[in-house]
Amino acid sequence: MAGIISISGNLAADPELESVTVNGEQRDVCRLRVGYTINRGKQDANYIDVTTWGETAVNHHRYLSKGSPVHVSGELSHERWETNGEQRSKHAIINAEVEYLGAAADSEPATPPPVSRSRNGSTTRRSGRRR
Repeated sequence: MAGIISISGNLAADPELESVTVNGEQRDVCRLRVGYTINRGKQDANYIDVTTWGETAVNHHRYLSKGSPVHVSGELSHERWETNGEQRSKHAIINAEVEYLGAAADSEPATPPPVSRSRNGSTTRRSGRRR
């Protein structure tokens, strides 16, 4: 059973969209990097990578940009790999649902994206910034 995590923060970089092949099927994947703060007497920024798939991924790439405020919920994943003989690891949120909380502070007014369908089948309209 996967752990579920929910955080709010701002995108630390523009979303990255790419097409990948999964089980012989071409799919779009969007990677977001969310910065958030845990207040424990000091202001340290933390970052977590977020992965979404399909039409949702395309919409995130289209309507979000660096600085966009978002709320993310999804499965917590711990990835491990080796680079140049050094063991590396990171936490990530996969199969994420991303709620757009408004436009980035330095952006023009938001244009809402089309209605999107969540994993449970309900439809919602999210606010966001159109590129």
